[in-house]
Amino acid sequence: MSRKASTPNIRIVVEYFYNPDSIECKNFMNLVVKPLMRNPRKDVEWKINNIFDPKVKKEIEEYKIDAVPALIINKNRTLIGFNRQETINSIIEEEIEKERKRREVKLE
Repeated sequence: MSRKASTPNIRIVVEYFYNPDSIECKNFMNLVVKPLMRNPRKDVEWKINNIFDPKVKKEIEEYKIDAVPALIINKNRTLIGFNRQETINSIIEEEIEKERKRREVKLE
């Protein structure tokens, strides 16, 4: 049996933090986040977080988010401000590959 077959399914989380009153956040959601979410992937889970929701206060503090729109990719990559779909896709791919390698090392 090959190692690749025994590697558990990779799944990363992309968290989007936004201010519902911000035009930039609305534009980013409509022009970037929603189109990325429309092409669902088994290896990516999206979470949308309104910064005014008391339930996300802990994450805002944990990730040290001080501006929006903000994307947290796999809990360790932070993108603040307006970023292109291509840029975000590229970072998602990097994080999936890092996660795959990390898990393969643990299996050895």
